[in-house]
Amino acid sequence: MNLLHILNSKWVQITLMTVWTVLTPIHGALGAALALTMIDMATGMYAAKKRGEVITQSRGWRRTIVKLAVYDIAIICGFLCENYMTGPIIPAMKLASTLIGTTELKSILENLDSISGSSFFTVVVNKLSGPLGDKLSKPSDPNPPKS
Repeated sequence: MNLLHILNSKWVQITLMTVWTVLTPIHGALGAALALTMIDMATGMYAAKKRGEVITQSRGWRRTIVKLAVYDIAIICGFLCENYMTGPIIPAMKLASTLIGTTELKSILENLDSISGSSFFTVVVNKLSGPLGDKLSKPSDPNPPKS
């Protein structure tokens, strides 16, 4: 029996559709984990290139695939525990998603720091406050001239 024959069997199709349906509420969280992981990988590759490091695609992809699998399993387990065991008392899926998102965001910001050579937030604040910085940093005259 080959793999294609097994995947075309009715019970496999019904099982996959059932799993897809049960996990519908967390498709957004799974997609966000995927997007953040891909952004982290892209910024990490760019930062490594900027530092002059050798980039090995296969090792990076393998690490990313494992990371995605672990993240997805954590989100799915949190969802199942929250909905079928603890209820809203312990928001396990939200906690898992928050930890994953925070971890990836921190990694992305570290990569951006490495790319820009300084703190990403400092660069953004300086760019945004450039035209306004002079006006905001000068104290206003309490007695403006009368016209």
